Amino acid sequence: MARPPATTPNAILEAAIRVAGRDGLFATTLDKVAAEAGITKGGVLYHFASKDELLTRMMEHFAAEVEQGLITRIANDPVADRRWVRAMIDMVFASEPDKASDANGAPHGLPPELTHKFILAMLAAFAANPALLNVIKPFMERMRNRVQAEPGGVEQIVTWLAADGLFLWELFGMARQGEPMWNAVVAELRRRSRPRTAEEIAEGNDLERVLNLSS
Repeated sequence: MARPPATTPNAILEAAIRVAGRDGLFATTLDKVAAEAGITKGGVLYHFASKDELLTRMMEHFAAEVEQGLITRIANDPVADRRWVRAMIDMVFASEPDKASDANGAPHGLPPELTHKFILAMLAAFAANPALLNVIKPFMERMRNRVQAEPGGVEQIVTWLAADGLFLWELFGMARQGEPMWNAVVAELRRRSRPRTAEEIAEGNDLERVLNLSS
């Protein structure tokens, strides 16, 4: 079923995110966004004065959607342990087959598949223009500080870094979605995001005490 025309700024930004996830940030043009949104180029320019403004607002909107999605998932998660990294993994990697229906009901406006594609598009753009990172750096720093403040924060950050590494491998063509190695790494990331046993929590607390003493 065709989408209705995007007539609000947020709907246009979400159309732009779909284009960028498919074609890349630098290949995202006003004409492509207008076509994706089902409106005229003038309709895009009515809300966004230039392509640069559109791209900046698009990344800001993406960060806001992801942040709200994380907060919503965490608020609805009855288990506090590893909740931040669990929400992150669920939001950027498509759900396991037996939970496929959950992916369609994600508590934010972007499905995991699109979130994943857009992150890859941003990584490629950052390599060509590092200044673009400044748009989402405040969001990334807020997330880092929140995870660090959680019990088991160091362990959650290690899992987060491993997920980032998988994105880089995909960007470099060293990993492809659906391949056995890819599936195994994602399964391990999910395992590391599940709630820990009491013994595992104790071991993790010992590690954090050692790290705090050495800092």
